[in-house]
Amino acid sequence: MVTRTAPRASHAFLPSIFQRLKIQSTKYRTDKTYSSKTAEKQENIKRNRYKDIVPFDHSRVKLNFTTSKNDSDYINASFIRGVSSSTEYIATQGPLPHTLLDFFRMLWEHNTEVVVMACREFEMGKVTLFSALPFPFFSLNVCQHLSSHSGLVYGCLLCIFPQCSRTLKQLHYVTWPDHGVPESIPSILQLLDEMRSYQTHGEAPICIHCSAGCGRTGVLCVIDYTRNLLKNQMITADFNIYDLVLGMRKQRPSLVQTKEQYELLYRTAKLLFERHLQSVDIGEVSGQEHFTKPSTTEEEMSPTLSLLSYDFRHNSVDLVMCDGCSQPPHYTLCGSNQAFYYPNI
Repeated sequence: MVTRTAPRASHAFLPSIFQRLKIQSTKYRTDKTYSSKTAEKQENIKRNRYKDIVPFDHSRVKLNFTTSKNDSDYINASFIRGVSSSTEYIATQGPLPHTLLDFFRMLWEHNTEVVVMACREFEMGKVTLFSALPFPFFSLNVCQHLSSHSGLVYGCLLCIFPQCSRTLKQLHYVTWPDHGVPESIPSILQLLDEMRSYQTHGEAPICIHCSAGCGRTGVLCVIDYTRNLLKNQMITADFNIYDLVLGMRKQRPSLVQTKEQYELLYRTAKLLFERHLQSVDIGEVSGQEHFTKPSTTEEEMSPTLSLLSYDFRHNSVDLVMCDGCSQPPHYTLCGSNQAFYYPNI
């Protein structure tokens, strides 16, 4: 067996890359590249939880159904493009007392089946989500409320409108700290697995929210997007996390809010690529053998973006996470005994 050594990658470059992301996003805001005139109207300011996290006009979710002359088509929510649709996700803030009806109007109008809540009901002394209440012409009943492991709470709401009703599934990640990251990556992937299992109509957008609808919400959108690319074998030569986050920030400001959240994306992508490569037929790449699935768990993996090695029968495959965005992802065959895969994320 030929033994080769690939350079170890470090996550030390991530803060500088995240800073570059923030600078570019600030430039968009300063130059008003993407307008948010509707959100800034006087009558809509009270509908925003935070004055600096508002939807862009070109990607905002519009409300159509009205129950009174005081209703508006505005809600602090944005469509985020996914792998399958330009409106695959709705990223939104946690409802305020006076926007809760608008929130459920939005879910009703867009036939949303699943709501993912990535925040606690109370954070830093503030209420981030208000319980469902009866409204004129519209009512909500909790039909099921089940706790589960891994910090997830499963809920079921029955949305009732005259002569019509729908069931809405809610997944609540109760252990994700504001501006922080969860301790366990597998629990995030479990959440997304559950989310997809409840989604029976692919064309209906999935609603994801935290307090502001940007930090934790953005992390979930990026991870789910990456998983779907891998699942559908749609990873392209120019794929990288930086461009993916920047692209989503063009649809809603401040998606993925902290460098810790940004690093979490890299660590999760590392785990996703690892799992994907375990299931890939190496014969499609080298014309030789298949992976032997290793027993590596997240706890056994280094939190840095370091070299991963796998043995497949008599050969070796190395997964290398490259520094920065200078090198596109590619397979490199080293003689007849080794293959490298470099995903540029």
